[in-house]
Amino acid sequence: MNLNSRFVYILFLYLFILTGQSDVNGQSFTKWSLEYSQGDQRWLDVRYYYNATIIGASYQQSIDDSGRWRWSYYINPHYVNAEFLFNLLSSAPDDAYEIGIGLGIKGTYDIISKKVILGFSLQTGPHYLSDAPERQIPGLLFSNQFKLGIELKLTPELGLEPFVGFRHMSNGEMRLPNGGINNRLYGIALTRTIE
Repeated sequence: MNLNSRFVYILFLYLFILTGQSDVNGQSFTKWSLEYSQGDQRWLDVRYYYNATIIGASYQQSIDDSGRWRWSYYINPHYVNAEFLFNLLSSAPDDAYEIGIGLGIKGTYDIISKKVILGFSLQTGPHYLSDAPERQIPGLLFSNQFKLGIELKLTPELGLEPFVGFRHMSNGEMRLPNGGINNRLYGIALTRTIE
């Protein structure tokens, strides 16, 4: 982890610990989370190499939590260190970074009375990519993610959420080449819920 990654992680941790809000009627919730994940192409039928280490934070606010299903929107800024091969003939990997923000919706289902919670999320948002394999021009892209996880509550406020997912980045044919970059995701999030 380089100096920039450490700075971003410490900033996210600071915000995670010192912020939060509570709804007066106790029916809505706010959730903060810190996420660490890896992205690779394992089990994907692709002809390129692009591995990503993702550090992010997430702010989540409930929309509807009237039943066992709870719905929320979330904002997910993140920083990514990436290693890639320009093409499959390259002898050594190059480094890149990404900075982006995702906007999404999350659905959760209480499996065991707010102690074990199944969740899935969909998000999209702008990203800046510093360098990329020859199939994708760097610069402004859009990152789309799907995640599936299970949150395990350690206390009523704190939880751990291991997750898996899929990520696709491309620029929507604004500039060529635009072959896109896909990653299989796996990671863990530390969550803090305020109800």
